[in-house]
Amino acid sequence: MFKRLQEKWGVSTHQFWVIFIAFGLTGTTTAFLTRYITAWLGMDSSTFWAWKVLLRVSMLLFGYQFILLAYGALLGQWAFFWKYEKKILQKIGVWSLVFGVWSSSRRRTYAPLAHKSSPRLPPYSERPRVPPVSSRSPMTS
Repeated sequence: MFKRLQEKWGVSTHQFWVIFIAFGLTGTTTAFLTRYITAWLGMDSSTFWAWKVLLRVSMLLFGYQFILLAYGALLGQWAFFWKYEKKILQKIGVWSLVFGVWSSSRRRTYAPLAHKSSPRLPPYSERPRVPPVSSRSPMTS
């Protein structure tokens, strides 16, 4: 099982175990922080269950991702975890919300604002240069 994951990820044996340790540390840290935050907010057995579930799900969706990147950076595996995070965030749809980027499979093309028969503007580099406006009024000499 480990060899198959190692081949899928394309990492060496040493990198694989460092990545595995990062996942373990992240899970433990997230569980600890969730417990600490619920206690800090005063949530106990009498708290409405939906509030606790909402907090835990948000910690898993967002907190876990940031903590995983932090451990990945500390353990020297930033490139692997950043690629992993982008893939996860695209799957859950957060990537397009936060960064405004569509994945290549869902890329949309938008029609121009002007009518199709109207001429398009030239690229910015080919547009004529307009001299800067002087801060002095032409009436004052």
